[in-house]
Amino acid sequence: YGPRVIQPWRPEGVRRFIWEILLMLFILYDMIVLPIILCFDDDFTKYEWMTIVDTIETCIFLADIVLNFHTAIEVEGRLVFGHKQILKTYLKKWFWIDIIASFPYVWVTDAVFAEENKESFASTSQFRRLIRVLRFFKVLRMIRIAKLKRILGKFEAFLNTSTVVNGI
Repeated sequence: YGPRVIQPWRPEGVRRFIWEILLMLFILYDMIVLPIILCFDDDFTKYEWMTIVDTIETCIFLADIVLNFHTAIEVEGRLVFGHKQILKTYLKKWFWIDIIASFPYVWVTDAVFAEENKESFASTSQFRRLIRVLRFFKVLRMIRIAKLKRILGKFEAFLNTSTVVNGI
């Protein structure tokens, strides 16, 4: 029997297409909401719904990193399903951008400054500096916009393929 090898997803498959649309929606959300928060609000964590969306989004983009290790890649016009080649290619190209943009910075700061320390810490100038640092980390999420072009290209290719198939 031996170990079960999970077959990589096809990059042009329906499952991957739906996943890419979900990613695109979160990127668009960031494009709209993050500039507003960063410019006009000192403490973006005071809105519970934003904290929930942020947590879901972080989980989705961390899952995307894992999924990218299990998605076939195109090399010289052919699909490659080998995990070793996928790993090498992803590490050379998008992995570092994805990890910087998806790293849960807020989770780390929450762990460092636990709830019991927040009240005494909140009134200090250190807290204000921490908020500024968190703002910077939020800006790093905007790196995901670079993915938007790739996703839109896949979306266009999927629609063209669907149109051709439906026309036949």
